[in-house]
Amino acid sequence: MWLERTAGGGVGVWAWRNRPRHKPSVFISYRRKVSWATALKIHDMLTARGADVFMDVQDLREGRYAQKLEEEVRSREYFVLLIAPGTLESEWVIKEAQMAIDAGKNIIPVLTDGFDLYKNQGEIPTELKDLSSHNAVTLSLEYFEAGIDRLAEFIGLK
Repeated sequence: MWLERTAGGGVGVWAWRNRPRHKPSVFISYRRKVSWATALKIHDMLTARGADVFMDVQDLREGRYAQKLEEEVRSREYFVLLIAPGTLESEWVIKEAQMAIDAGKNIIPVLTDGFDLYKNQGEIPTELKDLSSHNAVTLSLEYFEAGIDRLAEFIGLK
């Protein structure tokens, strides 16, 4: 919100106006077997804060699956990669992350269940080694809301 002088209002007449906000667009990549519930929570919390969030289970409709996913990755401003132990064993997660890298997306690794980009270097496929150079957000059960606050800040919601 901002304060502006109203038209024809004379001296000292001001009004509060709502400034249109940028709505960040986000693609969430995750492994269903490992992180479906966490990804859904992130989807819902970022959406409630005003982001346009794509998550395959929630938003994928008709069309060719692989083509639609690639379109969504390319059209989104941010690529949130939810990583837990076992996530990077998924062929689809690796494909989506590679698409995001190739498209030059803003990639935000979100680490859960004790995954550490440095300690778990051996689990990161060669084509995704660059992930360790990205600033990551760590989510834990104790500080989940604080982690979401940080993620929201990374995508411009604060």
